[in-house]
Amino acid sequence: YDVALIELAEPVEDIEPYPIFRGQLEDFVGGDVFYVGFGANVVGGAEGGGVKRSAVLTLDSLSPTVYVTSQPDGGVCFGDSGGPGLVQVEGQWQVIGVNSTTFGPERCTGFSSQVRVDAFTSWIDMNMGLPVACGEESPCACPEACGDDGVCDIGRCCNAGCGQLLNCVNSCGAQPCQIHCMLNACPEANY
Repeated sequence: YDVALIELAEPVEDIEPYPIFRGQLEDFVGGDVFYVGFGANVVGGAEGGGVKRSAVLTLDSLSPTVYVTSQPDGGVCFGDSGGPGLVQVEGQWQVIGVNSTTFGPERCTGFSSQVRVDAFTSWIDMNMGLPVACGEESPCACPEACGDDGVCDIGRCCNAGCGQLLNCVNSCGAQPCQIHCMLNACPEANY
């Protein structure tokens, strides 16, 4: 899922960190997401990486653990994986996602997918030593996802077996639809 936590050897005190998003991501569908990365900047190629750039893309659609952004003219590309997707909430930047992959007619055009940070808040909180919010007011995608350790296991929320996955993919016209079919299926259906 391209989600990781890194423990620094010593505190960084001169930079204010951006908090993770804990709201309703559904409210941002159709809106802008700001990205920063060091990836390639040549559509159809992998050249131009190593320079920090930014892009504003449209949040196209959501799945339980991933969201998709539209980038018909390019945006997120090779080398941007692991970078943040940011939105402003009441004047403050918050991290909603982690860049994962791109797909479309040419490299780095069409769409990009990002891992939803809100799907992993319980896991993040547990590893940061914070109270875990899995239960009555759970951020998990379904009640079955809330594990005994307080960590959300989205795989328990699957809603399609192999046959349903195939039917879903075959009825899709656009790539984001096919990606959502696979992301919403039980893990076993994707093998």
